[in-house]
Amino acid sequence: MGFALALALLASPSLAQTKTLWSIYWLSDVLPCKGYWGTPMTSAQWPCMVNGVAVSICPRPYFPYPFDQGRPITIVGYEIVQILTEPTAQGYMVVGSGHGGDGADVFAMTGGIGTNSKAGFFPPGIGIAQGKERSAHIDAYGFCTSGTQRAIVNIFYTSP
Repeated sequence: MGFALALALLASPSLAQTKTLWSIYWLSDVLPCKGYWGTPMTSAQWPCMVNGVAVSICPRPYFPYPFDQGRPITIVGYEIVQILTEPTAQGYMVVGSGHGGDGADVFAMTGGIGTNSKAGFFPPGIGIAQGKERSAHIDAYGFCTSGTQRAIVNIFYTSP
């Protein structure tokens, strides 16, 4: 076995050190394009209210996953798509978390002409911690110049 391979094996985490990767998958309603930031993109299928305000993605306590059970999580990656019905429309979308803690709010963004997307993972050891409060939520905001828009959001996370 080569020296480099031995170092790689020693540096890689053991099964005891790995964490389960969870995900939140969400699809917004079809929403009108506005040339300005407005309210969060929402879904009638998964209505979400925090302190009387409609937001995008809340924990759903009837699901057995860590985010939905209100347990602490760390967001480690994302895939987002902004679907625009007009191929020449300009659009921009951001996704952020209302975590009530330290760290970034907006962690994903995409934009361009027509339907656009972005995906990414944070480097190992880096993530956005979410608190235990049931008010922790994830919001998607989008704007576009014409037609309608829709958001597809997939958030990857770990939980202690």
